[in-house]
Amino acid sequence: MFPKNSTERVLIGEPFKCKDAFTLYDSKLGGLPLWFTEVPKEYPFHCAQCGEEMPLMLQVYDPTDTLDRVLYVFACKKTKCQLSASAWRCIRQQKEVEEEEEEKPQPPKPSASSSLSWDFGGNSTSSLFGGSLSGNADIMNLLAKMEKKEMKEEAPKTAAKEVKIPRGIPVRDRNHPMFPEMFIDVFEEPEKPKEKKPSKAQVEMSIKGADGAEGTEGEGYEEDKKMSRLLKFNTTIRRHPSQVLRIAYPNGEPLSPVTAQQTPVPACSCGCTRGFELQILPTLLSFVGDDDLSIESLKDAREWSSVLVYTCNNNCSNNSAVEFVSVLPPL
Repeated sequence: MFPKNSTERVLIGEPFKCKDAFTLYDSKLGGLPLWFTEVPKEYPFHCAQCGEEMPLMLQVYDPTDTLDRVLYVFACKKTKCQLSASAWRCIRQQKEVEEEEEEKPQPPKPSASSSLSWDFGGNSTSSLFGGSLSGNADIMNLLAKMEKKEMKEEAPKTAAKEVKIPRGIPVRDRNHPMFPEMFIDVFEEPEKPKEKKPSKAQVEMSIKGADGAEGTEGEGYEEDKKMSRLLKFNTTIRRHPSQVLRIAYPNGEPLSPVTAQQTPVPACSCGCTRGFELQILPTLLSFVGDDDLSIESLKDAREWSSVLVYTCNNNCSNNSAVEFVSVLPPL
């Protein structure tokens, strides 16, 4: 979604219902996958915890400046399994962006008006100011043509080129388990509103509180850090409560609500390091909780605070690259 050399920006995704046909250039929650380059040999994927088939949780279109890329995230429908990364699978498929051929400028065609004479001699048929009607008519015709040409050149080009969207490879067997299908609107996260400066009284209270906590400085600091992280998470999500995913590729960091130590991110099979790309938020569960195939209960479902996807920094050309998924513990 961002150029490879872009500064950190964040995209967020919110589900919405739409009757339009889904394409590879869209993102969605649930349904069946629309494969970009191939159907992976291992598909359908099964949960390593319980052995059941994992339905598609998310399909996310996230291109770079040179690649069309699609991420497919599958998850077990059982909440107990979802706490383990082995109950999740992320597949990356991609193709190089086809460069559009630039239109070559056409050589100017000789105009019929170029044969007109601009001689100021006495010939009535070619004189600019002569009395002959034919001479004046030629000039008027020429000016009219020039004016029409200028208007044509200045007119905006309304016929835009149609974007060619790959058809993809649909999965037509509806016997596969599915989460409810919804489109996801992906857009850049608006800037947060400016915070008000604390009042003098608030500053004084903060200083007094710090002075009174000297005896438990280490414990108090860790607790404050934990609460600060959780507050930032909740405040950010509250600005757009319907967001179910966050993309901060290629230079971003996840909005982590917990300070728990994460599993080290392994290198890609090509040897390159992986970077954070996609964060799945627990708000997503409220959109799949009504499906009896998906979640036993929303209360039990909120046992993971976020699911993080890390992808190859080199975007290796493997047709169906398996990327790394990390599950963060409960809040």
